[in-house]
Amino acid sequence: MNLVLCIHPFLLTFQTLANLTLIWLRQYPNVSFVDITNTHAQCPAREALCRNCNKVGHFQQVCKSNQSDKRVVSCTKLQLSTVCTASFPTSLSKAVVQITVNGISLNALIDTGSSDSYICSNIAYKHCWHIYPSNFVISMASTTYISVTQGYCLGTVDYRGNRYSSVKLSLLPNLCSDVLPGHDFLKQHQHILISFGGSQPPFSLCSQTAAYVEPPKLFGNLSPL
Repeated sequence: MNLVLCIHPFLLTFQTLANLTLIWLRQYPNVSFVDITNTHAQCPAREALCRNCNKVGHFQQVCKSNQSDKRVVSCTKLQLSTVCTASFPTSLSKAVVQITVNGISLNALIDTGSSDSYICSNIAYKHCWHIYPSNFVISMASTTYISVTQGYCLGTVDYRGNRYSSVKLSLLPNLCSDVLPGHDFLKQHQHILISFGGSQPPFSLCSQTAAYVEPPKLFGNLSPL
């Protein structure tokens, strides 16, 4: 039976690799050595994202970057030709508004079912915004579907003359809108008004449970004749 041994050349010096090759060839003449640099497509770390430096191409365990320098993701290697703003479904147009984030005009889908605010990751990469590392697992409406954030950025949001500074926007890929403002952003206001143009009266939400109180008797101290 022929065995195949894969050795990454970057993990060993040339002399050490040569010595190991001689030792293995003497003990196991049927072993074939494969240089995985010639088969980069089969490398398991080819598309891996390092959680230490946020760079693609290696795992966190072998990262040589300084762990204290975890600030910005380099955007020099991104394929910017594939970056485009997300197009929202027309059925959600009633809840979509135009905002600006760091001076860039974007579509924002008001998401009252989200605890945090999100932005399409391609937008942050395209404009080379400062991206801070984070990898929180996000549960969707169906708990069987999850996604992982690709970091977060702090942006200045402008909407109808109101300015919000240092708004935390977590990065998610393939969003249905450019920005999804969640409860962390919406809770700054007393009310969020969305007009649907229906014929029924306003549908109001109240976080307090309705209390049932028995009405008092007007003449409880009197007895019938």
